[in-house]
Amino acid sequence: MENKSLKRNKISYYLLSFNSGLISLSELAMNYHMKDVLQIEPSILSKINAFMKIPYVIKPIFGLITDLLPIYGYHRKIYILICALIHLILWLILIFKITNFYPLIICIFIIHSSVSFTTVIGQVICIDESTKDKKSHGVMQLYFVVKNIGMLIASYLKGYLIQYYSIQSVYYVCAFNSIFMFLSWILYYEKIYHDDENNDKYDEYKYLKADVTKEEKENKSTFKQIIEYFCEIKILIPLFFVILVVASPVYNEPIFYYYSNILKLTPHEFGIGHIFGVISNVLILIFYKNYLSKYSFKILIIIFKFLLFLSLELNYILVNQLNKEYISNFYFYLIISSTTTPLTIISSIPGIDLAAKLTPKNLEGTIYAIFIGFINTGTLFGIYSGSFLQKFFGITRNNFTNLNQLIVFSNLCHLIPVFLIIFVPSKLFSYKRILQKQRGIEMREIGKHEVKEIENEIEGISDDEMEEKIRMKRTISQL
Repeated sequence: MENKSLKRNKISYYLLSFNSGLISLSELAMNYHMKDVLQIEPSILSKINAFMKIPYVIKPIFGLITDLLPIYGYHRKIYILICALIHLILWLILIFKITNFYPLIICIFIIHSSVSFTTVIGQVICIDESTKDKKSHGVMQLYFVVKNIGMLIASYLKGYLIQYYSIQSVYYVCAFNSIFMFLSWILYYEKIYHDDENNDKYDEYKYLKADVTKEEKENKSTFKQIIEYFCEIKILIPLFFVILVVASPVYNEPIFYYYSNILKLTPHEFGIGHIFGVISNVLILIFYKNYLSKYSFKILIIIFKFLLFLSLELNYILVNQLNKEYISNFYFYLIISSTTTPLTIISSIPGIDLAAKLTPKNLEGTIYAIFIGFINTGTLFGIYSGSFLQKFFGITRNNFTNLNQLIVFSNLCHLIPVFLIIFVPSKLFSYKRILQKQRGIEMREIGKHEVKEIENEIEGISDDEMEEKIRMKRTISQL
């Protein structure tokens, strides 16, 4: 029975992963709907797209809800059903009822929230099942692969359906995708937890927590530990720097308006460009994991940011039609999609790895979730700052006179972290101080000889060895 439920649960979280990849199916249709039907300005569309990313920023909160607020004894199963119903009902309402701006935005936001919620549940189930089944190797990587398969299918369909059918046909397919949530709900097996069992587990947790507290520092609450941790200057400096790396202004919406209205790229061509972007993203992440992760944080940031700057400058070439004598607009757009998309993502990975390295023991999940929350907030800042710059340069749906200046200025902002990285001490990226805290070392209570031995032991551990130990715990948070 246990093996059967394990197999069912694997299929369940793979279905949720596949569905989280399919959510990108609606992005292009929504952009065309805003541009052509509602006549929205690109700066407003930037703010809308930033607003739609909020559910993915607050994913740690969704995780807490599933852990702390069970429904009829179920921590996961009922939430999957609720999200599936919300997803199906709201897409049907969008198809048959809603045409006004604000109701449309609210519905799409709730839909994204339901998908984000089920994504969190899928990740939690994946972690739970991988810990139960010791034979399950590479489960998290396979979860990531399934998600990208969904993204590839969505990338092709999103352009094909819009060009050869209609925007509404995409909404029908999105509503149909709810079936993956319902199948996941049917297949997922979860033991019902009663209040008595939860209280016993909570009492046991308190007992274990008390032991940990005695070893480290008595009479110190978890909340206080978190506050003190983030008040340390050696944590704040890399945290703010990582936020700066991802907070550069973006201009995706005016580029979309210009390419579709002026250069006449079709929805199907946009879809093919997205396919190239997804494939390139997977390949560069594999390359990073196998060959680049061993290099220092500073070197990777400098290299990736310069490469991203050069890739983004290709937009300047295409906007000014400098490519026309050598290569068509469509094929040049494919080059941009194949480079810009993966480099934008990969440039943030060293920061995510750094966040993983700086998380202390016994607070790993909480601290890491906060780190990722700050990083995602920086991404939102980049989108909103891009919207402000669009207004500043006078970019509208019919006026692209200053688009060149917007591209150059925004691209230069990506180089700011490269010049500021010299102010980040290299010692920040050593594990010594973190490991000393994890092991509960009180330097004033031990002799100098013992201190020297401990320091030598810590120095003997390479970053690669430590990163390998925490990689499996961190990989699922990066999906």
